[in-house]
Amino acid sequence: LTELLEAGELDEEEANRLKKLKRRIETQNAIAGARRNFLLTLPEGWNELTDAVKKARANPKNLILLQDAMGVAHKLKGTSGSYGYSKIGQFAERIENFLVSVDPYTDTEQEVIWAEIIRTVTEGVQIISDLTRAETGESTTAKMPMMTCLAVIPEQTYQGPMKGAATDANCELEIVGSSVGALVKWKKRRFEAAIIDLGLDPIGSRFKLARDLRQQDQGSILPMCFIDSKSLNLTRHDTVYGGASVLLTEDDTTRGALSEAMQILGIAGQLRKPRVLCIDDDPLLSTFVESVLQPQGITVRSLNEPIMVLEVMSEFQPDLVLLDVIMPGLTGYEVCRLLKSTDDWAHIPVIFLTSKSDEAGKRAAFTAGGTDFLSKPVLVDELSSRVKAHLIKALSEGTTRIDAQSKVLTYHAFEGETAHLLALCGSQSQPLSLGMIKIADYDSLDINYGAFSAEHVVGKLGELLRERYRAEDLRGRFEEGVFALALPGESDETLKLTFELLKADWDGMWFPSGRGEEFQTGLIFSSAEFPQQGDNFQRLAEYALRGLKQNAI
Repeated sequence: LTELLEAGELDEEEANRLKKLKRRIETQNAIAGARRNFLLTLPEGWNELTDAVKKARANPKNLILLQDAMGVAHKLKGTSGSYGYSKIGQFAERIENFLVSVDPYTDTEQEVIWAEIIRTVTEGVQIISDLTRAETGESTTAKMPMMTCLAVIPEQTYQGPMKGAATDANCELEIVGSSVGALVKWKKRRFEAAIIDLGLDPIGSRFKLARDLRQQDQGSILPMCFIDSKSLNLTRHDTVYGGASVLLTEDDTTRGALSEAMQILGIAGQLRKPRVLCIDDDPLLSTFVESVLQPQGITVRSLNEPIMVLEVMSEFQPDLVLLDVIMPGLTGYEVCRLLKSTDDWAHIPVIFLTSKSDEAGKRAAFTAGGTDFLSKPVLVDELSSRVKAHLIKALSEGTTRIDAQSKVLTYHAFEGETAHLLALCGSQSQPLSLGMIKIADYDSLDINYGAFSAEHVVGKLGELLRERYRAEDLRGRFEEGVFALALPGESDETLKLTFELLKADWDGMWFPSGRGEEFQTGLIFSSAEFPQQGDNFQRLAEYALRGLKQNAI
């Protein structure tokens, strides 16, 4: 399929059909791999259930042991069904139902119930053994690519090391030999990263191809590596502003250096994908969710201890939450109510994962603040379609961490992610620079130039910030008329020098007014460096805001 798509001989309809087929095959491969891994752990999971049942049987009046056994059976029921092992799920459900009917305070029919439980547990052991033997001969699922990458490099140069590096880094690579070819290729297929030999950039331009590719990328921030094959003597602030997470010279184009660059791009790219937090005390079901969603360009993080939810929410900044109902410590309903009562997370869509698909279960989910629910066992197509539908709705409405006008991070998202970067930089003794950018005369733009003038300027500045700077750099809308940048690993001096390049780009831009003529507006800059001007986000922000006021005079 890849060869057919690369040949470029298909009409648009056929190419789109093959792209969809390719994505479906990749998703099925990932699910098959997760299914196989689950089968390998299933004997251990069933042994856990067997031990829990034995303990409950030996201590019939101990309600805690009885509830533990119910919990293990419940998890196996949901997870086995989701992975397609419906018979195991049915056996686990039967055991759970029998355990629910156990009454530790009466002897009536209790021996009969326990006999049925033990018999069902024993039958399950045999079925799992048969399944394992039957599927042992299946071929190993191919490893999913870490990312897709477009390399824009001269023909007959270092293409051999580049291809070898892609194999080492588990990267699906396509190579083109010109900037025009890169843009043509991009229209046919979107990539997750790009490697650009600057010798192929149009003459007299400054990182034009990099900016053009990001413009094609419709708002997401493409991770990039630059190769300086012409000894352009680029400065640090040149490459940071141009958007390169990695800069290599022609001497660096070895297989090892290129492989390392691809891995760095893969890590940087994870920051820009839609994020889903899966809160479920069963790690196997979380793995299943990851195997379905990650091949579709969604970053998934699993949380198996719901008590940590607020800490993980602040660190991960998800766009959507998948939430199990029955968990130890906190129920899914309690977690959802906690999120909805917190200003930072009240807008995040929550999809419940529940075995209770009756009307009472639905009412409970919606009453707690849930957006939607999925019945266990979770089906692949339903999980994929529901998650994508809610992500599209949330992102289009600007109800997540992305500001609707500028398409950069909201204040709360920027604050949370910067705090996380500060902790990371602090642990590695690395600097971080926080920059503030104020639109001059912002409050009077609509008065002077007509309605929507300020909104248009905000959109253009957000667009320019997305086209420039590195994928790992944070861009946020700090307040009305003020944007913020966070550059991990970079000094205040580097940030200030990038501001000069940003100002040069901005000064060449004109904006349409509501009165027919065009107008220009300026930018005011300030900055602060961690840890010199502050050891946390609030102190750095206060320092930079004071600088804005001083520079505006």
